[in-house]
Amino acid sequence: MMWSVDPPLAWAASWGARISLLSAVAFWWGAIVLPRLVSAVFPQLLPPDALAWHLDPDQDGNAANAVSAAALATAALLAFVVAAKSRRQAAGWISVGGWAALATTTGLLAWEEILDFHATGFTRTARTMFGGEVVEALGSYVWVLVLSPLIAAFLVGMAAFVRHGALKPAVRTPFMLGLAAWAVAIILEAIVPIVAKYRPQEMLLLLEETLEFSGALLFGLSAIRALGSSRIGHSQPPRQVAANGGLGHAPLLGSIAAVAVLGSLAVAFAFRVPLIDMEATSHFDTFEVRLRTQESMVQEVRMPADPIGRIDLRMVLHDPSGRAGMAAVRITDLDNPERLLAVGSVEAPTGDGVRWRSIDLLPPVDEPEGQRLAVSVIADIEPEAELRLRATATNQYAAGRLWINGVLADPRFDLEFAVLGAAEPTASKAAAIWRTLMSDWRFSVLLALAAVGLTLIVFIPTVLVTAAFQQSPTREVGADGHSSCGPGIPPAAK
Repeated sequence: MMWSVDPPLAWAASWGARISLLSAVAFWWGAIVLPRLVSAVFPQLLPPDALAWHLDPDQDGNAANAVSAAALATAALLAFVVAAKSRRQAAGWISVGGWAALATTTGLLAWEEILDFHATGFTRTARTMFGGEVVEALGSYVWVLVLSPLIAAFLVGMAAFVRHGALKPAVRTPFMLGLAAWAVAIILEAIVPIVAKYRPQEMLLLLEETLEFSGALLFGLSAIRALGSSRIGHSQPPRQVAANGGLGHAPLLGSIAAVAVLGSLAVAFAFRVPLIDMEATSHFDTFEVRLRTQESMVQEVRMPADPIGRIDLRMVLHDPSGRAGMAAVRITDLDNPERLLAVGSVEAPTGDGVRWRSIDLLPPVDEPEGQRLAVSVIADIEPEAELRLRATATNQYAAGRLWINGVLADPRFDLEFAVLGAAEPTASKAAAIWRTLMSDWRFSVLLALAAVGLTLIVFIPTVLVTAAFQQSPTREVGADGHSSCGPGIPPAAK
């Protein structure tokens, strides 16, 4: 039995779907992805603090969060409709179950996106299941432990559905790409604690959120194409001519080439090699040192083998009047305090909790390896304000001591800090990158995953835009010799 639809309604539904898809792509990649990539690679052109809060995909209750939830909810609704159609057409339990599982999963993700259960509910569940110490150790990544069996079951089930569900090529191709996007997103989010040394959170977060959004759009496209087919889940449909939905070799190769070229430029001109990383592994034995106006802390640091271009510190500013404040950094020779090597400053973040802030040093510090340096952090704030810096009490940096307002602190105390190399492409930077690549497998994993994620978020928009303008990805010729054609985003089967 063929479905029928009034031609004017079919035309309106088709173009409505096309415009919605193009609008989603333009909003996410134009307003969210591109500015954040530019800010990550060239922070001097677009400082991270200048990015709009309502377009931050990691924040709850803003525009980006609402659009992501809407995409997931739409994909869930479309998948449910396809599951219902598959059941009516007796397409088999694999087809019905696959679409139903997709509808359930995307619906739950939409619900989680709105309610932020990810950050609260999983913590309570894990605390009950595994105890408080495990939860404290894993922090915000406790969801990996709780959901890993369900995630694995979903991915295996969807792979089986793709293999045995007899999906038509125009339906299967975006479905597989969406599944790949979600798989990479899961890996990216789960691997953050492992590669934390390289402070990749912002970039990996952008990739993870964009791949989740991309997967929702691709699943929705796949479901719409399934609805535009006269029969679902039959391995031998009438004679069919299927388009690939934009998944040709040229767009994919072009995406790979673009990521390779731009990635190489970013590594050469923007990437900074971590030279010393004293980030605490957990919240145990950490505390905050409070500095008033013009008070200071001094952390002794041993000069690494490569020039120092940046210092990262964890800080927060508390000011009852809401005024801005600065954290100034001075690098001197510890054995000759009058010898100033470099200076830098950054506006301290406000809020309830400490956050990482990067202080670029001018000029980069290039001293003999092992020389004792004094990293002074000075609170350039209002008299009523208070600058808080995170410190550790586990003798995390045994090579240096800590002074607070000129008083030598407990030998176990150290600042929580990171020292990074210079951004300029020099021979020493190239050597440092090579040593890091050869000595730390985490760096290799991070580069590989970032390359895959970036390639996908460059390639997927071309697929979606092509699909929006595609006129006839599927053409079926029935037994009566008449053809039924579905547009790239068909409103219904004919």
